[in-house]
Amino acid sequence: MIVTNISKLTQVMARLRVGPSPREYGQMSKFRRTINQQRSESGFSSPCPNVGRHQHHGTGSASGNAYRGTALAFTAAFTFNLFGNSDNDKEETPEEKLINQIKRSILCVQREQYDKAEQMLHLALRMAQDLQSKDGITYVYDVMANLAMEREQFKKAEKIFTDVMKRLFADGHTEESPKILHISSKIAHMSQLQGDLEKSYQGFVWTLQQLAKLLEKVPEDKDIQELYGLTKNWY
Repeated sequence: MIVTNISKLTQVMARLRVGPSPREYGQMSKFRRTINQQRSESGFSSPCPNVGRHQHHGTGSASGNAYRGTALAFTAAFTFNLFGNSDNDKEETPEEKLINQIKRSILCVQREQYDKAEQMLHLALRMAQDLQSKDGITYVYDVMANLAMEREQFKKAEKIFTDVMKRLFADGHTEESPKILHISSKIAHMSQLQGDLEKSYQGFVWTLQQLAKLLEKVPEDKDIQELYGLTKNWY
């Protein structure tokens, strides 16, 4: 059940473009080996109410619309599959509560209830910290950064993305890691949207060069191909 839930969650993150590919986040299964299995006293709260939706105050530009379409691409059918009923008679483990908390935040983003989503992510971060789950903390930070990016809070998003990169480097990733390059591409794109064209240009050129090198090594890697295409499109 836990592995299935993690698989569903990583699939939705890939579709949302809020993080690297599902394969890269397969390491989230390390939750199982690092989490304290002691039961949490808090219960399963209901997802966001389906109330009035926040209006997205975007620029209305073609690049802004393209960015939003790429950043979040939800479908109703996928959401129903993701949030389908599970074994309600079983008490949730702390791990499952964390995963479901992140799911609820994603559902709120779908409904454009961004404030509610952010509240839930802060709770998820606290849960991950209580569980001393290094991967879980990094994962929640990544979702937070992408939420800020979706809300066009670019300075905030860049700061959180930078923290995520520091955590990834500390975990052994290098500049050639697709996770690092994915974040680098997003920072370059946000710089572009803010009018910092020099920083954007340097970021895109460096990222594309690194991705081109990776494609020479693993030309059949679809995740890298997609990231290269996404970065070229933004550039």
